[in-house]
Amino acid sequence: MTSRLEGMSESIVKNADNSRRVESIASKGAADAEKSSRAVAGTVEAMRQIARTCSP
Repeated sequence: MTSRLEGMSESIVKNADNSRRVESIASKGAADAEKSSRAVAGTVEAMRQIARTCSP
């Protein structure tokens, strides 16, 4: 019985560690997506300005 409880405890600890890792990766992914979104918006605005200056 004790070995089963130890096994369950180890499993819980591993799951908690994995959950923290996943949360960290997800947070970084969200931050990267936000930065990418701002970069794309800036690029689109620059292209619009170029198009305005090139239009007759």
